[in-house]
Amino acid sequence: MDSELVFFDKTSKTRELLAKMMFFNRGKQSREEQFLLKVFCLSTEAGSDYREQLRNSFFALDEERLWQLSLECKVTAVFAHRLSDLFGWENIPPRWKEFHDQMAGLANLYCEEIDLIARELSIYGIKVIALKNDSIALAFHLCRGCCPMSDIDILIEHANQQQADTVLKKLGYKHTWDSSTISDMVGANPYHKIAPSGRFIFLDVHWEAIGVRWMKGDLGELTSKMVERSLPIPGTTARILSPEDNLFQVVLHNAKHAYRLKPGFMRNLDVHRIIENQEINWTVFLNLIRTHKINTGAYFSLLAPAILFGTRVPAEVLGAIAPPSWKKPLCQFVRSAWFLNSNKNKPRSFIFRIVRMVMYDDIKIVIRNSIISVWRKRRRWRVFFLLRSKIVDLFSKRTRSLATFPIVFHGSGSYKKFFEGSGYGVIFEDDSQEGYVYLTKEDGSKILDGLKLYYHGDAEKISEGDLLEILWHPELKKVGVRYHGKIQAIFDIANRKSYCRTGFPLPNASWCKFKNHLWDDSALSGFEAIN
Repeated sequence: MDSELVFFDKTSKTRELLAKMMFFNRGKQSREEQFLLKVFCLSTEAGSDYREQLRNSFFALDEERLWQLSLECKVTAVFAHRLSDLFGWENIPPRWKEFHDQMAGLANLYCEEIDLIARELSIYGIKVIALKNDSIALAFHLCRGCCPMSDIDILIEHANQQQADTVLKKLGYKHTWDSSTISDMVGANPYHKIAPSGRFIFLDVHWEAIGVRWMKGDLGELTSKMVERSLPIPGTTARILSPEDNLFQVVLHNAKHAYRLKPGFMRNLDVHRIIENQEINWTVFLNLIRTHKINTGAYFSLLAPAILFGTRVPAEVLGAIAPPSWKKPLCQFVRSAWFLNSNKNKPRSFIFRIVRMVMYDDIKIVIRNSIISVWRKRRRWRVFFLLRSKIVDLFSKRTRSLATFPIVFHGSGSYKKFFEGSGYGVIFEDDSQEGYVYLTKEDGSKILDGLKLYYHGDAEKISEGDLLEILWHPELKKVGVRYHGKIQAIFDIANRKSYCRTGFPLPNASWCKFKNHLWDDSALSGFEAIN
């Protein structure tokens, strides 16, 4: 296969720009990485000869490596559809279509849920605005399988949050644990529920349209104006931000994640889709950018999709917000960090802070946010605290074998155990109706997967005074939940698979790599000493 990376059949000027910007380090790319880039960014204008070249090269690749690479880059569903355009679904391995169709089913479920929430809240005169990828899936006539959604993001004005909370609870939603601190930081309330189909639904209810602090202006006032300018989405009760506000929000969301969480393909594809499917008044958009002093962030967020997908961003727009020449090497600094393996190799915290400072256009905002950041994390800046933390980490003997953490059940509520330094934790919840156990991030801020343990009418349910044991095997990265003398549920973190006696609910597709939660005795491996 030709080693040169060509994204689409465009002019030599575009290819020259691509080489100049050096977004990718070609020397370190495998054939599978090059193929993924070429196909994912394939233009509809690409010639038949070029498409035939791609078809011929596919069969010389390691299909398993290509599959894993697409999962790592979180583009499997879209990439599968691009492969079907080249070969037809019947000529590629069936797992590609299965994954694509699974994402389509999840997107349909989430879109229906957004409409349900919007209908219920419209009774109280509350507007519900779909944000980011949700708005794209709802408003644009695109393949739902190519709009993968891991959660729902909606905007509701702050004054309506209390009423919205009441309605959401009636619809079966629960607050994610320890959400108060997270809500203040991100301007959103996180919820979750399990649909009758057994699918998890994760919901973030935002009261700020823009979740960034490095821009000028009052976020509350800006949000109110955006809500006023929002438009109805035909066929649903939900709304969408005006074209300019929608692009503004997505561009800033992209820039917000840049260099730390990395935009990846999908966030840049969101920018591309908004520009291609909405009529943008670029004068209005430029006024927003200039008013809020975010030229640099917007520039890089528009430049990337223009290079990748040939997004039609007017040259005069890019010229108007282009950063000073001393900032442009920033693009070269992150050339290998934007797309491939977008969740790995994050820049170190110190480097990230430098890059984030470069993204600011107003030194006063830098000073203000630095003071706020130091105040919020003031303990971390104490010399004694830093030294103590380092010494404890150096000399502490962390258990590498199986550990047991007993919990006495005192009735309905949440019982938490976080495994320090592992990145994970578990939360057992009894809501007086049924019992669940959830695998979460170490701070409890996000649910990765959940397992149903019992209904309250079940003979196996746990009763007040019973002993619940959380089992943690750090070497195997396995979590077990044991009560009534046997292990009832297991999270195999290393293999991203979960097991429980009930087999319910369906796995969280964005984390679990398997299709069900059915019990398998082989999962007890590593827990033999206890079980």
